[in-house]
Amino acid sequence: MVAIAVAAPAAPASAATAGRDGRIAFARFYPDSRTSSIFTIRPDGTGLLRLTRGHWDENPAWSPDGTRIAFSRDGDIWIMGARGRHIHRVTTSPTVEGDPAWSPDGSTLAFTSNRAGDGAVNIYELRSTKPYGRAVAITRYQRSPLCGYQGDDSPTFGPDGSLWWAETGCPPPDYEYETDILHLPVGATEPTRFAQWTGRDLDISPSGTSLLAAASERYSAWLERFDIATGASLFLTGTGEDDETGDPRWAPSGGSIAYVESAYDDATASWVDTLQIMSADASHTRAVVSDVDPGSGISWQAR
Repeated sequence: MVAIAVAAPAAPASAATAGRDGRIAFARFYPDSRTSSIFTIRPDGTGLLRLTRGHWDENPAWSPDGTRIAFSRDGDIWIMGARGRHIHRVTTSPTVEGDPAWSPDGSTLAFTSNRAGDGAVNIYELRSTKPYGRAVAITRYQRSPLCGYQGDDSPTFGPDGSLWWAETGCPPPDYEYETDILHLPVGATEPTRFAQWTGRDLDISPSGTSLLAAASERYSAWLERFDIATGASLFLTGTGEDDETGDPRWAPSGGSIAYVESAYDDATASWVDTLQIMSADASHTRAVVSDVDPGSGISWQAR
């Protein structure tokens, strides 16, 4: 079913312009304690800093000014300072909420939640500072009993204040499982479909001209870059079964792309998950740090 927008995102601001590349935030899973912690690291692989511990923390998202990090903790949205101090809870819903995304001016947060009660995931928005106010529904996806996971996820703002997200479901008349990339321009009340797609994890370039997407099909996952004006796409990584990639994020300068690569190691019979940085033209790639929790989101700080 098509998502219905009931509120418009915040207007653009100068904070959305391209900046210098700061630290990269990511999550690391600890199987013994069944917890996940958030870290930050410099793009050159130095200065690893652990910010949280003892909870299920993931989906870090730097604020546009680089001073705060929104993240999900045990099913709610929280915010902390750049060095892990002044942690405070933003939402208190008994349902599961995640994928926080800052508006370009930093005044609001979009996030996902299944608080509607029918099992579908929708996107909501609320203020990023106290008083946070009441969360407003941006989408109202209604779940069909004919397929599994359904709803809206991976919200991301373009530098002009427009909102993008992925919608997964099995719509009539064919009721086949599919995912669409949807776009809600500033001031619009109905989203448009940008592309039909097979994955999630979206990010818009600082210039607003390109969209990154982590697509998947059966046992492979890869990165694509879409030209927003034409819809043309370019494969940035391979589609082999032993070369899975996800969580793509543009550098604030627009010159690089950070993502997580999951490669199967035959010697240890296990997956190795590494934070990688790729040049914007995909001509070269370098590893930053290993033991990154894939699918838990990464974010690049603007300075």
